[in-house]
Amino acid sequence: MAILLILLGLSHANGTHWHKLADQRAATIEQFKIAQTVADAAARKAIADTEARYKEKANAAEISHSVAVDAARSDADAYLAAHRVPACPASAPRGAATSPEGGDPGLPADLSASAIVGDADVRACSGAAAYALAAHAWTLTLTDPK
Repeated sequence: MAILLILLGLSHANGTHWHKLADQRAATIEQFKIAQTVADAAARKAIADTEARYKEKANAAEISHSVAVDAARSDADAYLAAHRVPACPASAPRGAATSPEGGDPGLPADLSASAIVGDADVRACSGAAAYALAAHAWTLTLTDPK
């Protein structure tokens, strides 16, 4: 009987030990869950802050691009006005266009400046160049940590 009582005592002591270990394990799991929740919230905030910073950079780039396109269009119009070949006057001999300097034109009358490079092409190239420069400037902001 004494042996039975000793075994029951050891069994009870071991059961209490295992209950303590199970409780410690449950507490550790709960601490991990809390830490994961805190880490998730911090990660979501960091992502939201980064997205907001990039949206600000994109808005600034869009404004800069709009200004650059307007300036490119204005510059293209000024270039076209300054480099336009004047129309051949009615009194000029057939087959020759007048030059702005009044000398030998070197261009046949039926070949206008728009046949060489059209106004729309100059404007399109100016717009494309403005877009490319704005895109380049924007990509440089992506590496800026601010």
